[in-house]
Amino acid sequence: TLSPMTLTRKLQLTIAASAAAALLAAAVLSIVGQLMLSREALVRQVTTLAAAVGQNSAGALSFGDSAQAERVLGSLKADRNMRKAALYDASGRPIATVSFDEAASGEDPTSWILAPDGGDARWRFVPWEALELAAPIRFEGENLGTIYVQSTLGQIVSSLTSVLLIASGALLLGVLTSLALAARLAPGIAGPVERLSAMARAVSANKDFSVRATVDGSDEIAGLGR
Repeated sequence: TLSPMTLTRKLQLTIAASAAAALLAAAVLSIVGQLMLSREALVRQVTTLAAAVGQNSAGALSFGDSAQAERVLGSLKADRNMRKAALYDASGRPIATVSFDEAASGEDPTSWILAPDGGDARWRFVPWEALELAAPIRFEGENLGTIYVQSTLGQIVSSLTSVLLIASGALLLGVLTSLALAARLAPGIAGPVERLSAMARAVSANKDFSVRATVDGSDEIAGLGR
């Protein structure tokens, strides 16, 4: 409770708390914004990779060459965030599947991958785990099949960690700065009031109405002391 505190201390805490609340709100908005941008960036990156590998897999899909398809999918290992990839032919038959991470989701995504989608790439997030993306593979207007990739959320986590550290540092610096300013400014605001309060107590205790408070300035509080 603030009741036992002096007016100066209350003002200092009010200034510091107001600054902290404003900085905290700004930090939260920044983190949420960064999360949205990171999600979009990851989707774009995985979509681009899937499209490139899918086009390189056209020959393997055309001839049903599983060994070649696995080699092409293996190129995704260069991206450390990739966990799993698969190729399906136009009928939905799996041609090749490769896994780069033992922690890859064990759920069979076939029904989602092959669901009608109007011919566009689609994606979904597995909460707290991964991004899954399925994209059609076409060659000269013919649908050859579908590529499926699963990526970790490491890129998002890394981005959010950086923003969180920066926001935490900014919040700490802002609070310390506001405390310093409050310590400097609050006494000038609350001091005259405290002196008037002391004068009122003296008048009440001693019945001496000649007592005057020394209050500098020309504001309303200074006028009360004259």
